[in-house]
Order: sequence, then C-alpha cells, then structure tokens
Amino acid sequence: MTVALRTVAGLIAGREITPPGWAGVEQKAVAQLRSAGVCRPFEKEYIHRDGHRVPVLIGAAVIDRSPLRWTSFVVDLTARQRAELLAREQAARAEADSARDRLTFLLRAGRLP
Repeated sequence: MTVALRTVAGLIAGREITPPGWAGVEQKAVAQLRSAGVCRPFEKEYIHRDGHRVPVLIGAAVIDRSPLRWTSFVVDLTARQRAELLAREQAARAEADSARDRLTFLLRAGRLP
C-alpha cells in the first residue's frame, strides 16, 4: 500500500521520507486502522530533506473503508527530545559534581592526623 502525505505544499510519499526499519510499525498501524478504525498514537521517525532524522508522534482515524482512506496527525517531537536530553545531561552533571565533592571530602579527611 502506498501512503502519500497530503501537506499544505502538496503530496509527499511517506515511504520516501521513512528510514529503514519502520515498516513493521507502519503495518501494525494500518492493521489497527482496518480492524478498529483508528490506530493508537505511535512514535517513529521521518527523514528531513537535509538528511537528519525527525522524531514524530503519529495517530490516525479512518474516513472511508472502501477504499481505505484515513486522516492522520503528525507532531514533531524534536523539542521534547532536546528537553529530555538536556534534563539527562543536567542530571549527569549534578551526579558528577556530587561525586567530585565526595572524593574531595575523602581526600581531605585522609590527610587529617
């Protein structure tokens, strides 16, 4: 099944902007659409025109079953991913600072008569 994404600028072939490895996730979503009329929102990636991967959240609902047509939403998760990375970096930095402080304390305590 060929999936075309209709955008304000026109049509984009979904397979052309999907990195390898996501076919199973998409097939599961289409199976959910066929059986339930909706698919649970799921995360995947698209390839930006400059080549980097863009994390997205996708959900869909059937409009017509014959032929199968649906509408979808796609949310760019780049900002969320950056925020999570920043939070992990800050936590790691805090842990490193704490370890350095403990080591400094132990080194100073070891010098006491």
